[in-house]
Amino acid sequence: MEAVEFLRQINRLEMDIRRIGCKITHFDDLSNDMKMGFDERVQNGKSDMDPAYAKYVHMKIDAEKELNNKLEEYHRIYNEVEAVINEVGGTEAIVLFRIYISNEYMSDIAVTLRYSAEGIRKIHERGLEKVQNILDKR
Repeated sequence: MEAVEFLRQINRLEMDIRRIGCKITHFDDLSNDMKMGFDERVQNGKSDMDPAYAKYVHMKIDAEKELNNKLEEYHRIYNEVEAVINEVGGTEAIVLFRIYISNEYMSDIAVTLRYSAEGIRKIHERGLEKVQNILDKR
C-alpha cells in the first residue's frame, strides 16, 4: 500500500461513518413518521405492524450494525496509522498528523509551525518517504 493511501484510510472511514449516521437519522425519521399510525392501531387492539414501518426499522437496525463495524474498523486503522506516524517521529510526524488526522491545510501548518509553505511541503515529502519505508518493511 502506498503511504498516502495508508494515511488517508482514516478520512475515508470518517466519511463512511458520517454517511451511515445520516442514513440512520433518515430511517429514524421515516419510521417515526409512520410510528404514529402504528401506535393508534395498537391502542385500537390491532397489533399488526405496517410493512413499510417494519422495513424502515429493519433498515435502521442494519445501518446501526454497519456503523458499529465501521467504528471498530476506524479505531483499528486509527491506532495503526498513529503508530506509524509516531514511528516516523520529529517534525515529519507532527506535519503528517496534522494533515492526515487533524485534516489541516499545509498553509495553516506552515503558519503555526513558522515554516514556509515550501518547507512544509518538503517535510511532508520526507515524512511520506519514511512512512513508505515503514510500510515496505512490514
